[in-house]
Amino acid sequence: MFVLPWGYTWDHIPDYDRYMEVAKNGAAALEAVNGTKYVWGSVQEMLIHSASGSSFDWVLGKFPNTRLALCAELRDAGKYGFLLPAHEILPTGEELVAALNV
Repeated sequence: MFVLPWGYTWDHIPDYDRYMEVAKNGAAALEAVNGTKYVWGSVQEMLIHSASGSSFDWVLGKFPNTRLALCAELRDAGKYGFLLPAHEILPTGEELVAALNV
């Protein structure tokens, strides 16, 4: 997932449409590497609940002229959690680099 602020409110961030476009393009670039599909949206839209206290909420709130503040939730879809097997680390990194280059 590419997760955008805000996590503490259902209100959209001021530059929401641009963030959504960046996340969509990043997800497309990421998918082009290995076929891994990512989804994108605000915390509220993705998780369907509040998640206050995120670092990207703080960065965007404290420094509103920040060009981009989002969170990339990397592989996987729940099988391994945050303990990704070694054979998935390099492909995950390659995908993320492709997304960041967008």
